[in-house]
Amino acid sequence: MRPVFDYGAPPNMTQREFVAALAARTGLSQARTRTIVKAAVEIITERLRAGESVRLASLGVFSRTWRNGRTLRDVASDQTIYLDGRFSPHFKPATALRTALESLTPQLWRDPAHQDARRRAAALIASFVDTTPDSSADDRTLRAQCAALYGNHWEAAVAAYDQQIPAAVRESFDHLAAAVRDRVQK
Repeated sequence: MRPVFDYGAPPNMTQREFVAALAARTGLSQARTRTIVKAAVEIITERLRAGESVRLASLGVFSRTWRNGRTLRDVASDQTIYLDGRFSPHFKPATALRTALESLTPQLWRDPAHQDARRRAAALIASFVDTTPDSSADDRTLRAQCAALYGNHWEAAVAAYDQQIPAAVRESFDHLAAAVRDRVQK
């Protein structure tokens, strides 16, 4: 096993780890599984090169897309660089895969009460949030920074937010802190 370093994102699974997991799940040897995985990648590559797409029902569709050529400018030398058009691989996940990943996070945007809370929070802070608090801070720290920066304006916005937004919505997500982040990052 390779060492795991936590940079805020989960580590990627290597091909070796994938082959080992697939072999364990299917009961095949790792050598046979490695051959199967290599053959699958080769077949997908051949089909894409031939202009076809490959549809795997539970996984998704592999296809190729055309990227038009474009002109760039090298800032250092002030030279114009021409990039030719090219084919690029594209993957569209199957609905089952997309749904499985969406279920990992709450889909608060689907709830009209949360949409209303975000709009109201953005409107409450629109007139006075102009300096930059640390938007990478957690919600509690961000709220403390806003209280220190904006004083009475912030306290009035918090009071209005608490009065206008139902407690169940406020407890599930801090739309006021999210609105500050949105405003600061623009």
